[in-house]
Amino acid sequence: EGRRYSLRNLQRSAAEMSKDAANMGYSFAEVRPRIDRNIENKTFNVTYLVDEGARLYVERINVYGNTRTRDFVIRREFEFAEGDPFNRTFLAAGRESLMGLGFFSAVNVSVDQGSAADKVIVNVVVQEKSTGNYAIGANYSPGAGIGGELSLTERNFLGRGQDLRLAVGLTDGTRTYDFSFT
Repeated sequence: EGRRYSLRNLQRSAAEMSKDAANMGYSFAEVRPRIDRNIENKTFNVTYLVDEGARLYVERINVYGNTRTRDFVIRREFEFAEGDPFNRTFLAAGRESLMGLGFFSAVNVSVDQGSAADKVIVNVVVQEKSTGNYAIGANYSPGAGIGGELSLTERNFLGRGQDLRLAVGLTDGTRTYDFSFT
């Protein structure tokens, strides 16, 4: 009230209302602004019409393409589980979280119709990439002489999403060992 008319602000507020509805489980809510002009007063009255659509629930989550990474590592990145209300916002956020893990070169998420009109099946297809690496290094210092280090790192140890690092360093008369697990 009292502000200038802006189509951009009108569209933004409608999109935010749709997102709020999706967060409440109404993934297909449609928000339509209705504008009533009053030419004499040079004003617009805006009424938002919200069609909540059908409330949907996650019937099943199928995971494909993971030969190394365990299912629970993939499922934990989604903010919903089987039986919960379906939410497209959470679906997109889960896909982004999976890509952020660094375990996958591609993540595709799709939604199919479930066994009933109010149920959906979420399909997650991943392409795994190498998560391990090794490094070999050599060094020289006048005080310590010639040295070297060998390290092995795995960022998805046993497919559980855990980090493991082993390193061994050698110089004249000195040995260092490094082990980390997260």
